[in-house]
Amino acid sequence: MPFADDEGTQLLRQLIATFEHLLHENIALKDILRGINVPGFQELWPQALAEMLAHPEANRELHRTFLSLYERADRVLDETTAFATLRSIPDLEGKVD
Repeated sequence: MPFADDEGTQLLRQLIATFEHLLHENIALKDILRGINVPGFQELWPQALAEMLAHPEANRELHRTFLSLYERADRVLDETTAFATLRSIPDLEGKVD
């Protein structure tokens, strides 16, 4: 089914952006978990995420992983290519299905 307007493309881009943000959160959480013996774990996680998001080079590096997906989302014409684009999102280890 073709997308009638930009709504489908916008939705796909939002899904990719959401996944990118979740990947940032996951990386920050893993950093905290590596030091699980540190008191205040619950308070440190949001701080670690904020610091990571504030780090320009880390953001650029991670964002580069998603650039081709954003470009593909802009060219999506139908549901089939939209789902193919979603399936190509890297998992947490950076691999794709």
